[in-house]
Amino acid sequence: MKKIIYIFVFIFLSSLISCKESYNSDIPTIFYLPVWPPADSWKEYYPAVEQWNISVNTSKASYSFSLSSTAKCFPLQISDSTPVSVTAAPLTNGIHFFKPAGTIYPFSNQLTWKNGVSATLLKKIYITSKNQLNLDDFALQFNWQKMIDSINQKSTESKNFFNPWHLEQTVILEKIMCGKFSATCLNVKNIKVCEINDFKEFSEGIFLSSYIPQNFSASINGLFSVKINTEEGFLLCEKKHRLAIANISDNSDFFSLTFYDLPIN
Repeated sequence: MKKIIYIFVFIFLSSLISCKESYNSDIPTIFYLPVWPPADSWKEYYPAVEQWNISVNTSKASYSFSLSSTAKCFPLQISDSTPVSVTAAPLTNGIHFFKPAGTIYPFSNQLTWKNGVSATLLKKIYITSKNQLNLDDFALQFNWQKMIDSINQKSTESKNFFNPWHLEQTVILEKIMCGKFSATCLNVKNIKVCEINDFKEFSEGIFLSSYIPQNFSASINGLFSVKINTEEGFLLCEKKHRLAIANISDNSDFFSLTFYDLPIN
């Protein structure tokens, strides 16, 4: 009996050593998609995902692919030493209505809705600056983790709902590229808080924001944060889904909704 135990222990320890020695960058990294439908009070109203469209961007390469609606995770071969932008956009009703989830690796391999903006900003930098010789050094030097943490902190502490997709991305990218980025760049401006009842004056039904976390908040407090003087999409869930484009003027309380049938051809 003791011999059997000794043999088992030896095999177990040997397997640990061999795993440790075989671990290298050639082993794929598993990335995890967010749960669908989102677990908020409006869970039953979300349209079914037709597929997930994945975008991967590094300082050296950019590529994309699609996953089935039932996918929970996917492997990526990460060989780049610089931060990697990974985004996942759900295709519903034939369009990409909902903002993508995302992550910046190696900080996390979990794609979340809150980190979609950070991953998108890094993606834009890689796409627009591919010919710059110092792009690798720049991507390594910028504190992406601090940006992620700042967005998450604002999402928790802001008096009104903080939607990072309301940020001026062009301004943020310019500040990042010239080395003048600070947390104040993440302050959202020109926002109006609207009651869901304002939307229901146009049509009854459940309205979903394109930014998933806002739906969790709105289902509790009955409020949406809307960008002034910017066309912003909402999904009206009735017997048939329709796209509702909201527009709010900055010099009055004028509020309008324009409806479109889906899918949009």
